[in-house]
Amino acid sequence: VRGLLRGAPGGGPEGAMLLHCCCVSEAPGETPWREISPKPSVLTVAEGADFDATECPTFCLELKAEEARGDLFGTLLFNDGEVLEVLAVRDGTVVAAYNESAPTEWRLQPGDFVLETNDIAGDPTRMLAEWRDQSRVMCTVCRPRRFTVAIRRCGALGIAVVHGHPTKGSTLVVDQIGQGAVAEWNAANPDRAIHPLDRIVVVNGRSGTPSVLKEALLTSGSVVTLTLARGPKLGSQ
Repeated sequence: VRGLLRGAPGGGPEGAMLLHCCCVSEAPGETPWREISPKPSVLTVAEGADFDATECPTFCLELKAEEARGDLFGTLLFNDGEVLEVLAVRDGTVVAAYNESAPTEWRLQPGDFVLETNDIAGDPTRMLAEWRDQSRVMCTVCRPRRFTVAIRRCGALGIAVVHGHPTKGSTLVVDQIGQGAVAEWNAANPDRAIHPLDRIVVVNGRSGTPSVLKEALLTSGSVVTLTLARGPKLGSQ
């Protein structure tokens, strides 16, 4: 679904932001409790890296079910064309049970990026099929870095954003950057530029579902403070 949403500073009609909803995978109904694997091992933890680092804190985990049921082990996943983003984790599922057994920093949570599944990387469509069709997945997961920018504008922000689900998840994905305040910010601040596939997680202090973030963007004033999340640099970033 695509729609042109308009909102200038203070909610006027001048600025424009394109928003559309992309494909998301979610299994219907509730998922029963099933056997899980032991705690994960740490793959890497990048120390002292800033938001633009190639590395980000990552860990690996294994999820096992008695049989493949097509329920994504109790998650809601969004395919952004490069990675899978975790939008939600349901209670009483394989992932929920794994999270109870794992240290806090190794728990799978909304906002995490799945970089690799069963030795498949760079192809989130095939990765998603593994989550749907297999009874066991071995995954590399990234917890993206966050950074904050304050953008002054007198017209449109000039960004197109997408989301996987209007009421689940807690990010908007930067899809395209056109003419406007964000492009001007990027030109003046190349070391803190906003890139396609960055996630917007807070707008002027407001966080929540994509619908909440969208409203905050559309009603923002002359200064827009954004907190964004960025994972490792991949092919198109």
